[in-house]
Amino acid sequence: MTVAVTLAKSKMGRKLLRYAIVACLAILVSFAVLIMVVASAVASILFGSGNSGSASATGAVSSTGSITVTFSKTEPAESAYALAHIPSAQTSPSVVTFPILYAAATQNGSCVMPWPILAGVANEETTFGTSRSAGVSSGSNGAGAEGPFQFEPATFVGYANPAPAFPGAATPPSIYDATNAAFSAARKLCQDGILTDPKYALWTYNAGLVGVTFQLVNGTYTPVYNDSIFAGSSDNPARYVTDVLENAALYGGGTISGSSTISVAGLAPGSGNTELMRARSALWMDLFGNGLSCEQALQTPCWNAMPTILADLDGIALPAAPSAMRSDLGSVSAPHAGDVILFGSYMTTTDPKTHQQTTTLQINNNAYAVMIDSSSHEIALVESKIQIVKLSAPVTEGQQIDGMTVQIVGSPF
Repeated sequence: MTVAVTLAKSKMGRKLLRYAIVACLAILVSFAVLIMVVASAVASILFGSGNSGSASATGAVSSTGSITVTFSKTEPAESAYALAHIPSAQTSPSVVTFPILYAAATQNGSCVMPWPILAGVANEETTFGTSRSAGVSSGSNGAGAEGPFQFEPATFVGYANPAPAFPGAATPPSIYDATNAAFSAARKLCQDGILTDPKYALWTYNAGLVGVTFQLVNGTYTPVYNDSIFAGSSDNPARYVTDVLENAALYGGGTISGSSTISVAGLAPGSGNTELMRARSALWMDLFGNGLSCEQALQTPCWNAMPTILADLDGIALPAAPSAMRSDLGSVSAPHAGDVILFGSYMTTTDPKTHQQTTTLQINNNAYAVMIDSSSHEIALVESKIQIVKLSAPVTEGQQIDGMTVQIVGSPF
């Protein structure tokens, strides 16, 4: 203390003291600037300011679970949040970033969905393929799912068209390949109505039709969701939908000029493209007929395969009992893929009092068929199992198939 007072009284001491004070102030200012830079960087990562100067990401969840996410009509740029949380590169080739891959996958075909939604699915399923859980890079998990987008093999086959001219894609398509899986997931989400009803597309991607029923509202079959059956489970599709869309809002950097809104509360599923629906339904029946498990693919017995396919993929409520299907089928003279064939016989009864005879058509409730390929006359015969039958001639009413008489050929579309 005595030495410090002596220095302060001397000329040299006062000079040294001034230098010390200036140095301390400089250190404090530098430290404050550093704190501000770090805070700004953290805020940028957390709130996703876009690298193109766009507004912060939007994605609000109301108390009822309704979610609205706003995206640009043009491809959203990767936000700071996306750059911090999505791996910077694929395994092969190392120069292609995941956002570029997702953007390419989501613009393949007639449906163009925002790539951040696909990124949200990849994050929820396997953290962009980085998870070490069973079934991600090889094998399958306890539910039979495989690959970075956790497809069941039977489902993957239906969407695994080759990724067109995309570098690094496996040939033939592999369920474990990031590129093939991303393109296939985008196709499935598009066909399940991601642009019109993202909740339905994401819920069924995660849990199939478990917890989903359809109600007729203003002439349209609309999905109704029940997540109470998932109480106590860590795998709740309602939470899955919320997480995917919240992250999608952060990945895309928010709104840019010309934005459009995607809301969870939407329309009934299905593209309205009759040819697409026919082909898709026929494809599924064909897969089951070639030995794949109906229970594994659709979580339903083979008997309910066709009604489940139509409800799952197209939002069409077709009764499971063939006799009840009858009123929902439009009569067709030449069946196309996806059309339904009902069998039956005419029964004649006599009134014991009037002796008047009445003939009625009795539909066989133990079997029906679905047209697979009208050009080759292939049908999927649905009984306790599904088998593919190749006929020698086009299907017509009155024709005998496996000892049963064709009575109705109709379209559910």
